[in-house]
Amino acid sequence: VYDTGGIHDNATNNSRLTVPAGYTLAKVSGNVGFSDYSATPNNDRTVYIAKNGAGAYGCGNHTQMCNITVSGSTNIHVSSAWLEVTAGDYFELKTLENDSTTVSYEAGANTWFAIELWK
Repeated sequence: VYDTGGIHDNATNNSRLTVPAGYTLAKVSGNVGFSDYSATPNNDRTVYIAKNGAGAYGCGNHTQMCNITVSGSTNIHVSSAWLEVTAGDYFELKTLENDSTTVSYEAGANTWFAIELWK
């Protein structure tokens, strides 16, 4: 919505926010709205931020998950600390879910991804 620096490209790698030249720090945050979800105990759902296709910033990682055991709609928000970056580094907002039921994501205001850059 507010991309004024060529950070996001809808045609190429549209899941990424890419750091342009001239920046040394980035803070990344996002929110995922899940709809029509009936969780059962011991089912894990997490949202995390990956840098350059690896790592996990925000809420947990592959071995330490955020346990969500609610029914109906829920939101998970994640945010990184300030991270050192160079031109071309990219970030993606990812979700993990170990339940076999279908997961529905909410569009619009409940699901978003943002980056703040510092020179």
